[in-house]
Amino acid sequence: MALPAATVTPMPAVVLSNPNAGQPQPVPVGPTSLTAGVDCELEIASYNGLKETGDESPAYRVPVLAACLLATGDVSSAMDAYERALESGPDLLTEVLIRQGLGDLLAEIGDYQAAVSQYDAILAVAETQISRGRALYQAGQAELLAGDLEQGYGRFMILVEEYPESAYSYIALTELLAAGYSISDYQQGLIAYNAQAYDVSAATFSRVIESIAFSNPEATLYLAWSLEKLGNVDGALAQLDSSFATYEVTSEGTGIDSLEAARNRIERAAINERAGRNQAALDDYKAYLTLFPFGEDAALASWRSAALFETMDEFVLAKDQYLAFARTYAEHQDAAQALFRAGYLSWEMDQIADAGLIWQEAAGAYPEKDYGAASLLWLLKTLPASQRTPYEQMAQDSNGLGYYAPRAGHVVNGIQPFTSVASPNLDTGDTGRDFAESWLRRWLGLVPGAPVAGFTGDLAADPRLEWAETLWLSGSSAEASRQFEMLRTEYADDGLASYQLALHFRDIGLYKLSILAALSVMQLAGVGAADAPRFIARLAYPAYHADLVTEAANRYKYDPLLQLALIHEESYFDERATSPLGARGLSQILPETGSFIAGQLGWFDYDANALLRPDTAIEIGGYYLAQQLTRYDGNVAAALAAYNAGPGFADQWFQIEPDDYDRFLEVVDFPETQRFLKQIYIVYAIYRFLYT
Repeated sequence: MALPAATVTPMPAVVLSNPNAGQPQPVPVGPTSLTAGVDCELEIASYNGLKETGDESPAYRVPVLAACLLATGDVSSAMDAYERALESGPDLLTEVLIRQGLGDLLAEIGDYQAAVSQYDAILAVAETQISRGRALYQAGQAELLAGDLEQGYGRFMILVEEYPESAYSYIALTELLAAGYSISDYQQGLIAYNAQAYDVSAATFSRVIESIAFSNPEATLYLAWSLEKLGNVDGALAQLDSSFATYEVTSEGTGIDSLEAARNRIERAAINERAGRNQAALDDYKAYLTLFPFGEDAALASWRSAALFETMDEFVLAKDQYLAFARTYAEHQDAAQALFRAGYLSWEMDQIADAGLIWQEAAGAYPEKDYGAASLLWLLKTLPASQRTPYEQMAQDSNGLGYYAPRAGHVVNGIQPFTSVASPNLDTGDTGRDFAESWLRRWLGLVPGAPVAGFTGDLAADPRLEWAETLWLSGSSAEASRQFEMLRTEYADDGLASYQLALHFRDIGLYKLSILAALSVMQLAGVGAADAPRFIARLAYPAYHADLVTEAANRYKYDPLLQLALIHEESYFDERATSPLGARGLSQILPETGSFIAGQLGWFDYDANALLRPDTAIEIGGYYLAQQLTRYDGNVAAALAAYNAGPGFADQWFQIEPDDYDRFLEVVDFPETQRFLKQIYIVYAIYRFLYT
């Protein structure tokens, strides 16, 4: 493929400052992160032992094994391990990983053509942009290092033209431009935008727009998005407005101009809304609906208009807009929620009769939807006793999924939120196991007495199980956990294997994996915690560390079931759990919060890593939970909201609604916190059912 160095349109040098651009760079040998947490001595010893007996190391282990061998400088053995693994016929993902590692190693030792062969083999089977983009880039680099500039840069051209979303495209682009190749401004901008180089993409898309006499809708949108990412919201809107002025919009809303104009207007509204310019966003959505009443985003514009009216406390307008949405788009997935919100706003405005009528409409039209059940719940809360009978029966008969259906059932049965029990029986043993296993045999169609514990069938023969066990027993717990998780995922559709893994994970202390495997059993069987054998339900909702939880609950005067539900939701009893924000341990406490509470407790030798120990996590989590319960006079919903979102926000919600649990939930305007409250409520109800 001839690639002449024609006129070059370089990107701004200040951004594309690559001192090595245009020079072939060595390809680094595979990621050293593969050896993190791995006992390389054990890995290599196991490999050598298998070779002596004529056996093979499992193919999926070879990338880690090779990284260990390379770390010791044993290139020959690493090469041998890669090649033997390929001969064993690995699965697709493993094959790609092995060929990546082998290709990198071949390039490192200077066998460039052999490296290219490995990268081409990846391109023959890989489907994702990540794998294909990397293989193309590495193949191009190997061609350049071999001195074949035409082939090497040809690979880079394919990469930037066909895989603009690949992270490697931006690197290839810098090298192509430095070598004198020409890439269109539009393609340069697209690659820069995907690489989050927004100053580059803004400059480049500006050139696209300035260089042509006709409108380029895609370039305009990318320029607007780039400016928005750079914080220049006014500039982004100005670009959209300038482009919109060029369209000829028909009254029917058809034709290319009208379609692009509609997209332009909805993007303008979205940018304003993301910037917190609610009135401007509302005006844009209204303009869209006026211009394009049948546009593909008309439902979105209608829904967002209602939500913005509500955010701006324009409750009358919000109610009317929600009703208009629900009746115009009755089949839309949000129609039930729109009716519920319209009814709720009516109730907030003391329009009680209107609220009842709207909720009746929602409950009748959408009985299986979560917000149909929400409407049913509020009918039960607000109607006079003489009018509730038909809705009580609806609640009893409901099989709706989500939060509101069980909550409505609790209202009918007089169960108050988070009603504690005097002495829960936190049994963590094998009570009911025989019954559960008999149930499993019947469900799975096994003969009476067939083994269901231990490992049987394909799971027992899976070599990855033996390898994971070896890693676990050797102390390589992080890598063993990764291997066990792969097994759990692969056998998630196998009820018997999931049960066996749930037991095994429980017994070795991998509680999160045990919970997930047990939940798979229940899901496959189509039963919830109330219908599953209690032993299996308790595997999914366990009471691990019951002694520590009970001691803390007695000390700080709260319900131990509440802390168990909290731990289940926060960490699935994974004591090593960490969140993207840095929260740690069973109770998911931030280090700074942990340090403050440790000071309150007089723990002057406290270290944040102690949050990864169950005793510390439960003590500090319990202390913090008790603090919030005291702060909000025992209001569990407010205490949990503070636990999740912080006391500052919880104070605002509690000030609006200090008494009614259901109204407090609707007052909470953080989707994550609202979801958290709903989930804790359900999980607590399950724990109360299972342990009383």
